[in-house]
Amino acid sequence: MKLNRILGNLLFALYFFVNGIHGGAHLFHNVPLGPAQYGFILIFFILFPIWALWKYHRGQEKFAFLILLISMIPASVFAFTYHFVLITPDNVCMFGNSLADLWFVVSAYMVSIVNFILIVFSAYVFLKSDVKGN
Repeated sequence: MKLNRILGNLLFALYFFVNGIHGGAHLFHNVPLGPAQYGFILIFFILFPIWALWKYHRGQEKFAFLILLISMIPASVFAFTYHFVLITPDNVCMFGNSLADLWFVVSAYMVSIVNFILIVFSAYVFLKSDVKGN
C-alpha cells in the first residue's frame, strides 16, 4: 500500500501542475470560455480533485479515489472534446508551432494523458483497496 501512497501523491501533484500550466496557457492566449465551461472546470477540474486530495490526506484513500474517478471521467471527456474533436478556439489545431502556441498544445496533450492515468489509477485503487470503512 505504501507504493500506492507514493504514486497517489505524485499523481495528485502532477495533475495540479499540468492543469495549472494549461490554465496559464488558456489565460495567455485569451482562449474564450463560456460561463457553463467555467462552471464545469471549477467543479470537475478544481473542486472535486481538491476534495479528493483532502480525503486522501485524511486517510480515506478509497473514497478519495472514488471522488477522483467520478471527476476525471467527465473532465477527460470535456478536455478531449474541446481540445481535439470540436472546432473551438481551444482546439489544438487552432495553434501554430511558435513556442507560445506549443505551450498550449503540449499542455493540452498532457492534461489528457494525466487525466487518463488518473482514471486508471483511481479505478485500480478503488477496486483493489483493502481499506475498510472509507
